[in-house]
Amino acid sequence: MVARAKYISYGTPDAVKSFGLGRAEDYRDDWYASAAQNHGLATPNDLDAMEHVWIKWSESPEAFAAFAWCRAIGWKPLLSRESAEASDSLQ
Repeated sequence: MVARAKYISYGTPDAVKSFGLGRAEDYRDDWYASAAQNHGLATPNDLDAMEHVWIKWSESPEAFAAFAWCRAIGWKPLLSRESAEASDSLQ
């Protein structure tokens, strides 16, 4: 097994502003907006409201964001011939 974790944070005023305005722009993206509406996740009014909230958040001196990105890769051992035959007989 191989596991990794990375933490990304936005804690300075410039980083917060850049992250928040980037998220606000997502709501104007045609693909994002149409997918959200087509799947019944948001109306045009919802998208407008979320855009404005991200802009407001990006301007807040109290704003902070952090994310943990984790990955794990594992390998399943191959069954031996005897184990495979025993497994087949159980089915």
